[in-house]
Amino acid sequence: MNHSKEIMQDLRVLPCLSGLRDKELLTISRLARIRDADKDEVIFKEAEPAEFFFTLRKGTVKLYKTSEEGRELTVKVMRPGDYFCCAPFYSGGKHYVGANTVEMSTLIVIPAKDFKEKLREEVGETGWKIIA
Repeated sequence: MNHSKEIMQDLRVLPCLSGLRDKELLTISRLARIRDADKDEVIFKEAEPAEFFFTLRKGTVKLYKTSEEGRELTVKVMRPGDYFCCAPFYSGGKHYVGANTVEMSTLIVIPAKDFKEKLREEVGETGWKIIA
């Protein structure tokens, strides 16, 4: 089932995408997939390559850092409508934090490389400089 129109509505509220026209936003949403995740599922670990952009559609996700002593420190709790992985996505780097689900959750997942390319195509060079 193609969820592009449904995903488009979820992405429209994101500050970095809110100014895009419907055509541009639909192009971006076609890259996305919906991912269901069980409670306590690892979304990504600290220092892993940042390969995806995430928006939380349903549930709760905890972003955390691990201290030198091995203790997990919660950085932020993500709620529906929140998005994460922007900084590593734009810099092309690694995750500074890890992410685990706190409860069963549904995420919108977009491959960062494709997202970046399509977004750049849609907004042009000047628009990309403003966003990035």
